[in-house]
Amino acid sequence: MEKRGVKFNHLFIRYFVLLGVLIALWVAFLFWFYGFSKYQGYASRDQASINKVLNVEPAFLNQSPFDPRVLPEKTKYILYDESGMPTTTNMEDKDYLYYIELPIDYFKNRGLEEFRSVSYSGNNDQSIHIYTLDQGYLLLEVYAPYMMTVPFLAYKDLPAIPIFAASGFAVIVILILIFSKIFNRKLKKEVSPIIKTVKKIEKQNLDFILPISSIQEFNSVLTSIDIMRNSLKNSLTEQWKKEEEQKFQTASLAHDIKTPLTVIKGNTELLLEAENSNMDQLILKDIQENSRKVENYLGLLVGGGSPPKETEQSMEEIHTSVFVGELMEGMHSLLRSRDIKVKIINNNVEDFYGNRELLIRALSNILTNAVEFTPQGGEVSFILEKEDLYTEFIVEDQGEGFTKESLEKGKLKFYTHDKERSGKHYGMGLFIAEEIAKKHHGELILENQEHGGRVVLRIENK
Repeated sequence: MEKRGVKFNHLFIRYFVLLGVLIALWVAFLFWFYGFSKYQGYASRDQASINKVLNVEPAFLNQSPFDPRVLPEKTKYILYDESGMPTTTNMEDKDYLYYIELPIDYFKNRGLEEFRSVSYSGNNDQSIHIYTLDQGYLLLEVYAPYMMTVPFLAYKDLPAIPIFAASGFAVIVILILIFSKIFNRKLKKEVSPIIKTVKKIEKQNLDFILPISSIQEFNSVLTSIDIMRNSLKNSLTEQWKKEEEQKFQTASLAHDIKTPLTVIKGNTELLLEAENSNMDQLILKDIQENSRKVENYLGLLVGGGSPPKETEQSMEEIHTSVFVGELMEGMHSLLRSRDIKVKIINNNVEDFYGNRELLIRALSNILTNAVEFTPQGGEVSFILEKEDLYTEFIVEDQGEGFTKESLEKGKLKFYTHDKERSGKHYGMGLFIAEEIAKKHHGELILENQEHGGRVVLRIENK
């Protein structure tokens, strides 16, 4: 994919610069409007504060010497002698130094000796008044901030500067929120193609036209995803092809096995009709029963090897003694051939809930593995335990136990480990057992004991 669009940092700088320009314009407008308000009379000095000084002018103009107690509260002053040198003050040093030579500047150097007083606007919110007294000069600093005088302003009694500052801050916050919202929408719009592409890949929909973002970095991500998609598509296509071939081979093999199996079943039925010894009859019945099981397993193999989906519909209350008898009857031939005994330990499990056929199949697989692990003439333990939530079927053998790899991968489909097996194995037994456990809302647990392996089939109680 060709890298198109703008870089992410450039996009961010655009929004940031535009926001900064708007904020600067708004601040400039506030300064202009503040000056305009003063010029047009929409904002003027607090006359009430000034009037307090004007009302006491006679008291200090006509008295000698000057008594600062006649001044209004919070009024700052400096008293100068006739030569313009300050004598007494209640100001702080920084303000005091600023006003040291103001009387000389305003009266002597400007030829204003004939004037009794002069007033002017000082820095910030001060109103400055200078008077000539008999013994020198007097400077008064009065706090008189500009007040809004526009009738329609709800806060006209508040100082003008806080009003403008508050409105300026509010507008700046609003601008930031608006730009954040716009930037957020822009990012969501640009991220959307990536999210949609990933969701399509999650659903294994790999045939689509790759979208394009207007941000270069996002396009780089989309390009990487496109490479991954093509690799995944090729991999899945190959996998699906192999699975189809495997299904075809399995179906063909199952079909080929059915022919000799039919012959075995037919001959077994003919032999059962003839007169045979009790032992021969028992062996023939075992052949007949196991031929039926082989036929059922072939059907499952063609269907994928998983238990049927209608498990929930075939759940029932199962009596333990009948179930164990049926399970052991199916294991009779294998146990006899290897001279293995099964020690059954039932810890007060009278009945349980599940699918009889599937559970027999799962436990038969587990028991078969245990018999293969156990040396000839040994013993396999089959333990039944019931707790509040689960019923457990535990199979313990006398073999060498599971390897570390087998504990991790033993339940995977087609997993085999030749070192553990005495005969040919296809790696389906434990996989099928776990699938059956899951259909009973349970699990299959592989572990080792002191002497041999241990497999726990756990199913949920009704």
